[in-house]
Amino acid sequence: MRHILQKNPAAARAFLQVMRKRDLHQQRVDLSHLWRANTALNPYKYTSGRWLHHEEVQLRARYIDFDFNALCQKAIEACPGASQVVNYEKKEGGFNRVFILHMDNASKMIARIPFHNSGHLRMTTCSEVATMSYVRSVTSLPVPEVLDWNGDAENAVCTPYIIMNHVHGVPLQERWPTMDTVQKIGCVEKLSRCMKELGNLKFPGFGSIYFPSSLPTTEETIDIGSGFCIGPHCGTDFWPCTSEDPRYYQRRNPNRGPWKGLEAYGTGLLDAGYSRLPPGPNVQDDFGATAQEHLNLLGVSEALMKALLQTEVVQDISTPTLLHKDFHKRNIYVSDDDPQVVTAIIDWQSTSIEPMFFYARETPDFVQHAPDFDLRDFLGPDAKDSSDDPISEREHQKLKTEIELCQKTYTTVIRALLPRLWTAMQIDQSYINLFRYCDSSWQDGGVALREQLLVLSNQWQDLGLPGVCPYQPSQEEISTHNKEWEDYKTVHKLRSFMFKLVGSNSDGWVPNEHWEEAQNACREGFELWMETVMEEADSTMTKERAKRLWPFDDTLASVK
Repeated sequence: MRHILQKNPAAARAFLQVMRKRDLHQQRVDLSHLWRANTALNPYKYTSGRWLHHEEVQLRARYIDFDFNALCQKAIEACPGASQVVNYEKKEGGFNRVFILHMDNASKMIARIPFHNSGHLRMTTCSEVATMSYVRSVTSLPVPEVLDWNGDAENAVCTPYIIMNHVHGVPLQERWPTMDTVQKIGCVEKLSRCMKELGNLKFPGFGSIYFPSSLPTTEETIDIGSGFCIGPHCGTDFWPCTSEDPRYYQRRNPNRGPWKGLEAYGTGLLDAGYSRLPPGPNVQDDFGATAQEHLNLLGVSEALMKALLQTEVVQDISTPTLLHKDFHKRNIYVSDDDPQVVTAIIDWQSTSIEPMFFYARETPDFVQHAPDFDLRDFLGPDAKDSSDDPISEREHQKLKTEIELCQKTYTTVIRALLPRLWTAMQIDQSYINLFRYCDSSWQDGGVALREQLLVLSNQWQDLGLPGVCPYQPSQEEISTHNKEWEDYKTVHKLRSFMFKLVGSNSDGWVPNEHWEEAQNACREGFELWMETVMEEADSTMTKERAKRLWPFDDTLASVK
């Protein structure tokens, strides 16, 4: 054997590589000493924050029982020259957990696993990998390369996973506060052109992208060439994700696509709305609408949607389009030396092919519109208002001017290079709001969907819709709705105020370091909530209903 290897260096290298891999498999990676010494590194539990609302449900959705050591082993095998993981960092978002693995050859690897609330775990993972591969193959966008992955939970890691090289550069969210105006404008132009390149791709239908081999043969697909297809939509709107968002299919069968036309896509949205309605007709949503009322509203929505789909306005902005679902600074990497150079666009989870108008409501946070202006958003996450270091009016105005310049750059590029998206952003949103509300009426409240139907009914002729609007409520129904709508708006304004007061997002999430402060603010805010809701809402508002609308847990309120 030695004689053969000495005469054939290539065979010797191959032999050594095989032996090395065998030795790696025989070794058992064990990093438990790291997370036992630092609970924030616990690979199984969510540790990046707390919730003021249904915390147990939120934590359960993010607890993953898997083999962390096996995941590290997969990363070692995907990293040439590495033999072990020497350290790691843990990052957590709303729908996935990411490990930055530090290897013994000075390189870094990314290992990513989905949370249970991200949808169907296998479909979500398979689609994310295929989408990244597809975008890499047909565009010049800097998308990370997937080195290893598995969409099935029945693997050595015991959960779906994706392994990639660590991307170069720094997060735009971190670099943005130190960039000058010219750099910001240049960066915005580059990112807008990335959107243009992606948004101009052509597709024959709606849904999520997959490798055909990753789907069961029973699934319907639409071929898009080069080893890719459109399959079922993997987004959370179409799948039961948590115990707080159950699905019921007694009325309509699951309908997740793919859809070859806009009418079929619209039916999919309506079917998703039906699937959220509990079986009992008298069960009420948080705002008092019964399941039967929702059934009636969805039936009306179906009739109005058919009329909307026939209009040239809606058809013109409904081209099947693929754009990044979460195109914000936290998912964009740039060169630290020249932040106008985009080095990576990450987190393609649940990115899907939607009608162009679907993206019209999303504004990237690097070009926030003036009405949404928040100085902290522009300065960065660490730039809290501080009496010790107040920002001068002059500096404030300078930053506001920068935002306006960035916004102008963005709209100029979009208007010129993605004109249909620009049109969707500018038209009367009454044309498309029904598509946005019909699948989530049970969560948003029946009153919100009814408001959209009334707006359409009132503007039917002005919007150029054919004939007479099928929805013609009585004056008494309109009067009742108007009172409920005012209550609804009042409650949502108060909720927004409470979220700001306690420093949480709409799910009640707060960073660990603000937990005690948030709890105290929550207790103090409850009495204010009860007083204000009872005073400002309609007389039909009861104390019990006001408590039910309180956006945080009762245990955190000073209930008397």
